[in-house]
Amino acid sequence: MFLKITMGSPMFSGLFTVLFEEKQRYTNFAKWQEENLPKFNGDVLTQRHPWHLYPRVVAWKFEGDVDDKVWQEVKGFPGYYEPKKRTKAGKEMRQRILDASGSVFNRISFFDMFHTSIPCYGQSFTVPTGFCHDNVIYMCFDDGNYKDISEKCAGMFEEITRGEWEKAAVAYNEANRKQD
Repeated sequence: MFLKITMGSPMFSGLFTVLFEEKQRYTNFAKWQEENLPKFNGDVLTQRHPWHLYPRVVAWKFEGDVDDKVWQEVKGFPGYYEPKKRTKAGKEMRQRILDASGSVFNRISFFDMFHTSIPCYGQSFTVPTGFCHDNVIYMCFDDGNYKDISEKCAGMFEEITRGEWEKAAVAYNEANRKQD
């Protein structure tokens, strides 16, 4: 199910706040990486957690030599490095990364989104994906536990097609690429 939530909808303000805060956290971490890690070309390995909007960076592909007291190569991914867990310097770097990324305490989860008025039925479910572009929030729910959402939240959003979702996602990605 693909949804378009326009400004003025009762759902919009709560979701906008959550999406804005998570994007800000992600942007701040990207800046932190540039300032605090060895030089890298932006090539990273990520891990997607089912409760978070943005993936978590777990390894980097650095340019040049790396300090082997801090970094170790990831098995199965030649050229990608993660903090070494067996050295003091590696443990400190790992903690600095976790603190900067907000992975421990500050990260916004989709529970925050559900508390803004998105009803979910059932105990297990797939987390939605969402982004805000041109004062419109686009959400994608791909789980049957959201089947009653259109009845319970009538008038708060407009259901759109997959093509409209993809067109908005491309425009969103292009706009963000220009900002970087």
